Amino acid sequence: MKAQRAEIRAHLRHWLGRLVDAPLGDTGFARRSNSLIYSRRIENGVQRIDVSVEHHPVERPNAAAAVYPLYRVSMHEVNTLVREMAGDDAHLAGDLRSTLWGPVEWTSPKGVGARWYVYQPDSVPGVARAARRFLTKYTIPMLDAYRTSADLCDAPLDGDSRVVHQDWEVLRVVAARILTGRVREARELMDARFGRAGPRRRYRPVFEFLDSLAG
Repeated sequence: MKAQRAEIRAHLRHWLGRLVDAPLGDTGFARRSNSLIYSRRIENGVQRIDVSVEHHPVERPNAAAAVYPLYRVSMHEVNTLVREMAGDDAHLAGDLRSTLWGPVEWTSPKGVGARWYVYQPDSVPGVARAARRFLTKYTIPMLDAYRTSADLCDAPLDGDSRVVHQDWEVLRVVAARILTGRVREARELMDARFGRAGPRRRYRPVFEFLDSLAG
């Protein structure tokens, strides 16, 4: 089992190097030869694409593995401000390594999947080609659009084209608006998303932080 996992990852690293490194390199992403993670620097942060591997996926018992890439955008100033807004409530702040995070299939229109299966070693090149097509068509353009806190301010929160999927990510948009001087719009977003009695109690530290800016 351990040997098979190592073999799959070795084949995947090899074919990423042959088929994916160059086109992603043209967009500023780089991968170490012994890694499955691509990364590039952005203003005050980093973006990553993790070509994650799930071994023996339960939904496809005859597959040896599923390749299911994830993206992560980390804007350090935004995340630092979220920590400040959340106060002592670490759970409220969410994963402070991330500003935006999710499977790369979220970067495509609804119904376009991004989960590819490995059966034998000779299926890995096809997986690498499929990942290359998907990442260059969908994921890179999405990540290109979110390089700065100003870019994050108007990220879609609803509908099939949404970029912000989770409540902790909404706080990142609130922080981005504060950082770019759009405090009133930050408050409007908090009121719209968490203004009802229950959520308002839950997010009280953030509302109090916004009150302090108004004062």
